[in-house]
Amino acid sequence: MKREKNRFLPLGKSNVPASGSGRLYSVLSPPFDNRAQLSQHRIGPPKPALTGRPGASTTSNLTSRAVSWGPVGTSTPTHSCSTTRSAAFEICRKRGFKVMAHANNPDAVKNAIRLGVHSIEHGYIMDDECIALLLEHGTWYVPTLAISHLTASQATNPFEAAWVADRGLSHALCCRAEAASDVHARWFRKALDTGVRMASGSDIRPLKEAALLEMGLWVRDGATPWQTLVAATRRGAEVCGVGAELGTVESGKLADLIVVGANPLGDITNVRRLQLVLKEGRVVSNKRHLSGAVP
Repeated sequence: MKREKNRFLPLGKSNVPASGSGRLYSVLSPPFDNRAQLSQHRIGPPKPALTGRPGASTTSNLTSRAVSWGPVGTSTPTHSCSTTRSAAFEICRKRGFKVMAHANNPDAVKNAIRLGVHSIEHGYIMDDECIALLLEHGTWYVPTLAISHLTASQATNPFEAAWVADRGLSHALCCRAEAASDVHARWFRKALDTGVRMASGSDIRPLKEAALLEMGLWVRDGATPWQTLVAATRRGAEVCGVGAELGTVESGKLADLIVVGANPLGDITNVRRLQLVLKEGRVVSNKRHLSGAVP
């Protein structure tokens, strides 16, 4: 896969991830060839996004863990054209696949929504028309705040600081992130306040920290702990198409549950204080102290 990336990247490529299919459709449009060549890459089957248990794979990772270069609607010039993108979306529609787009500027977001995208990942920079289209079409928005918010100068707690120190981010990357952080937060809050359908997800690694850190960033940027928990559980399941089985504690659903040592509605970082983890009703981790003390 790495060799394929290096081979095709210079030619210009747009990725059209197909949610829930285990496949990523990539449309290749070489500079000296007008024919759109559709290649199909098999990836691991996607997993639900943080459905009831922090630490599970997050929404955006359905695509980023597969092939993460040349996103649809990228602001970087490529040889992909609107006809190619439209054809790719049409193929996915005919095959019953939902499409999620990594879009990082207003035009990219609007183009993807109008083509019928299922979810927008990132959306660092948007405008009022983007918000209106998200609402009109019922398109999901997964803001991936960690991408612009996690640098040494922006860390607000030991968990964020430890992640930044461990990653060793380059100075150039930190500068770009910090330049985008405020505007990213502003459009996140606008989407939240206007009722856009939103779910929590992230591109960073490791997955456990990605989920937990993103939840903290939602609260930092103005979401309530309750909104954050819903985005990471019920909404995460819904955006992945498994809301009937996961995401809430209801009769008939899979019992994927966690028990924590303190109320996350008081402090969202309390989701880290795991006491019990249940998978389909079976205890798979028990960290309760025999003395009854809560770590």
